[in-house]
Amino acid sequence: NGGALLWVLRMKMAYRPNLMDELASIPSDEVAGRVAAYGRVNGSKGCQSKMLLGAFCQEDIEMTPSLIDEARRRLWTGAAFVGLVERWEESVCLFHKLMGGLPSAQEMKDIHPGVGKRDESQLYDESRVLAAGWHDEADEALYAEAQVVFEWQRKRAARGEPGLPRRGPS
Repeated sequence: NGGALLWVLRMKMAYRPNLMDELASIPSDEVAGRVAAYGRVNGSKGCQSKMLLGAFCQEDIEMTPSLIDEARRRLWTGAAFVGLVERWEESVCLFHKLMGGLPSAQEMKDIHPGVGKRDESQLYDESRVLAAGWHDEADEALYAEAQVVFEWQRKRAARGEPGLPRRGPS
């Protein structure tokens, strides 16, 4: 379509504040049951992958291996730039190195830190959720691919190559 997208992805659990808030307040022996129930709710998994495919996060879509592969492919073919929330400042600087312009102080601010305006001292401990069996195959695969794209972009920037071709690494 000729348009280009900018994607900035989050690590696997950071965008699940409702689950994390709920689990923080219950006894350890109830965590596994809550995680299993949350995983059965339509739309609770594959949110970022669904959005990359053009669907809404909460749509009841079975994220098949072919859809997961398509979401991963779109990071290479449909995104002008892929950044990582956990590496925000580096993402902003890399974006400008590849696309032009200079980063501003405003871009370095977290203007939407999420539910309850948490700062780094209030980040969630994902270990309870992961230990209880949470697994989001689609978004974990997408985030892993985003990390590959991000590193590839860094190499292009280090070589002084402007912009990003809409293809995978060569």
